[in-house]
Amino acid sequence: MSKELFDKAANVLFAIEKAGFQAYIVGGAVRDYLLGRPVEDIDIASSATPEDMMSIFEKVIPVGIEHGTVIVRYESESFEVTTFRTESSYSDFRHPDVVEYVGDIYTDLARRDYTINAIAMNQHFERIDPFEGEIDLKQATIRTVGPPNERFTEDPLRMMRGIRFVSQIGFHMNERTLHAIQKNAELLQYIAMERIAVEWEKLISGSYVKKAISQFLTSRLIYYIPVFSEDDFIRQTVESLEQPLDHLATFLAICHVKQPKIPIQYWQKQWKLSNQTVNQVISLVRAVNNWEANKSMNWIVYQLPDSLFNSFSLVLMTYQGIHVQSSKLASVQEQLPIQTRNELKVNGNDLMNWFPNQPKGPWISQWLAYIEEAVVDGELSNDHTEISEWIKNESNDT
Repeated sequence: MSKELFDKAANVLFAIEKAGFQAYIVGGAVRDYLLGRPVEDIDIASSATPEDMMSIFEKVIPVGIEHGTVIVRYESESFEVTTFRTESSYSDFRHPDVVEYVGDIYTDLARRDYTINAIAMNQHFERIDPFEGEIDLKQATIRTVGPPNERFTEDPLRMMRGIRFVSQIGFHMNERTLHAIQKNAELLQYIAMERIAVEWEKLISGSYVKKAISQFLTSRLIYYIPVFSEDDFIRQTVESLEQPLDHLATFLAICHVKQPKIPIQYWQKQWKLSNQTVNQVISLVRAVNNWEANKSMNWIVYQLPDSLFNSFSLVLMTYQGIHVQSSKLASVQEQLPIQTRNELKVNGNDLMNWFPNQPKGPWISQWLAYIEEAVVDGELSNDHTEISEWIKNESNDT
């Protein structure tokens, strides 16, 4: 736990209470505090309205004022503060049609997803726990607040969140809750794929991913997620996940090398992937292809961004059971003769001077790529004269 962060939060609570309102730390911060897990951010629920908060604190950002939420900046930290509220039906399966402010924390806690997230804590660390979330924490159980069918009908993504919690904290799904997920699984198709992808990335990165995947398969949610629902090989890939993965791109690269018939562009369209994620997948797949083509480790590392070293290691381990430490990749990178093609001691103008009878064309880029790989592999020194002689010998041979 970050004592400094909680101390600052306590000061925020004190300021709100001093102004005549109630205020509590809520949600994941309380859950993780009670579990002894690191707490990175703290959410606060209060009887104060956004307008009240703006009068209490100097720095307030109205990020979701229509839903009663503001960000309070206090001593370089951000605290999300939301007014106690109750919610009506969810026509779009995400946002309540009507948000109504209420005066007590109990009603506010009743609208939350799981009991372990429905515990409030005041500045003295005294807790309000109307739904016995602490008992569920001790029993390692994930259970909805109230009837699970209602919670999942309000926002079907809560089903994915529940299984994500299995992966992150190792709990098991309450039997009634799991049955409700199975019953309502088809509602997931109404959720934006971007939201599902965010939950999936958190799920596959959890320490208890193998346990979570088992629950995920039992839940039948897999049949209502694009691509998963369409291909047996992909479902088998999901089923085989046993170790935490660091990025969504790592998972998608594993899927692609195991089932190359599904283009990355199709994943991008179906999962609404960002260009950054797609480029990461392409880099990882290229690295695997280079590995399988017995390219040198120098060349593999040279073409792979260092931010993906760990991801590549995970792909190889999952795909082929081969363990290559990311630290080894970093060591190889440090010893590379060049880091980019721009560092070559020759360029296109040199090639045109050496072959004056050749018109401009793709041959220039082809030769530069040939030189580049030879230099990276250590077969050729990055020296203008030596490259010139090497080019002449190579051209005579061809």
